[in-house]
Amino acid sequence: MKDILIFRHEKTDTEGYTGSRSDVPLSPEGRKRSRNLAEALEAFDAEAVYSSPMLRCRQTLEPYLERQNIEVQWKEQLRELDFGRWEGRTYESILRDEGKLVSQWLENPFHAPPPGGETVLELHRRVTACFTEIIADGNQQRILVMTHGGPIRCILAELSGAEIQGHWKYIIQRGNCCRFTWFDDGVKVIHAVNLPAKYLTE
Repeated sequence: MKDILIFRHEKTDTEGYTGSRSDVPLSPEGRKRSRNLAEALEAFDAEAVYSSPMLRCRQTLEPYLERQNIEVQWKEQLRELDFGRWEGRTYESILRDEGKLVSQWLENPFHAPPPGGETVLELHRRVTACFTEIIADGNQQRILVMTHGGPIRCILAELSGAEIQGHWKYIIQRGNCCRFTWFDDGVKVIHAVNLPAKYLTE
């Protein structure tokens, strides 16, 4: 049996699409919140930690890692969706300049990528493949994963049985987490979605 926490990184100052090409830091508020988050992560007492290598995930983990002697396994597959040339731009500006392409993407995001980016289907495939490896990796019972909103949606869609069609069902705010149990017989139980970290210590 595995007890798994999946966190979305803390807040940044960016307003546009922030994907796998935008290696932005946390905002001052996000850095402060990450220090508070460390207490909740300590309470979980993870035996294994996996994370996207992007700066905003690294900085979210930093205060926790300063207090814990545990090695992080950095996974490129846990990076956010690649938004191509839309990276760093707001939805309004993209809609103004490339309205036709935006419509195509919104109508079929699973197969129509942002220009120069990747589809949601490609994101789903790499994230779920990585997550399968994490589940199968060793005998650790308490696993912590730090990643982004898109990958978390992929994992939740797969766990809920909705697969890729359930990708847009869930909203995970920055700094919040999901918790579930993966039993040895393959049964998965989702306990919490979009849970504020403070509730992990109560």
